[in-house]
Amino acid sequence: KRIYSTLKAFSKFMLSQNMYSCHLFLYGDSDSIGDPFLGKNETAGEYFRLIDRLVRSFPVEIRNNIHFMGSVSKKELQSVYQAADALVNLSVHNDEDYGMSVAEAQATGLPSILSDWGGFSSFRHPEMTEATSFVPVKIGEHSKILSKAGVSKAFNLIRKFDPIERKSLSDLSLRKHGIIACHEILKKNLQQQNSLFMGFSPFLEKVVKELSLSSSPYITETKKINNLYKEIYSIYVRAD
Repeated sequence: KRIYSTLKAFSKFMLSQNMYSCHLFLYGDSDSIGDPFLGKNETAGEYFRLIDRLVRSFPVEIRNNIHFMGSVSKKELQSVYQAADALVNLSVHNDEDYGMSVAEAQATGLPSILSDWGGFSSFRHPEMTEATSFVPVKIGEHSKILSKAGVSKAFNLIRKFDPIERKSLSDLSLRKHGIIACHEILKKNLQQQNSLFMGFSPFLEKVVKELSLSSSPYITETKKINNLYKEIYSIYVRAD
């Protein structure tokens, strides 16, 4: 996600700092879903073409340092995580309900800097305070907004972990998010007595009605985020 912004930031950094020894490796396919909830629809392949035009506009010394790796095997991806010093994932996607990349990275003992949004907040654990930093998020007029001060603070707090510390973090992460841990959670939930379904809530009926009336029910005519969107996603923002 946000590959276009990442590429622009990488180019700006290289030009301003003359750091032409830096390389950017991009793994996986490019995001192509846009942000339809906020009226930003994209046709198939449009985002990739936008990225391609951007890269072609860079000076050759920057283009040569950008590497599109595509999809790789799980073993190679594990090696990439293990070679890194930190995972930085500042996603504010509408339905960021879990975060597979975070679980994968922490399983390899990788410390993380995360947006404090949606499912990412569930990676907050008392035992992992040194290894995980969170950047505050708020819902603005037109989009979600990350705290710039929070980003700076997170990068100042994070540090490089030695192999023993990373092994400890990996073990802790697997105990919390591994297959065995998920199995136990599912087993417990399935054993619980479920109450009878009594019908949909009035709020869900309200959302469905708005969806039937408009293809962009979460923004105003002036492209601002409306109260319905805020009502749905305010729970994704941690209040402190």
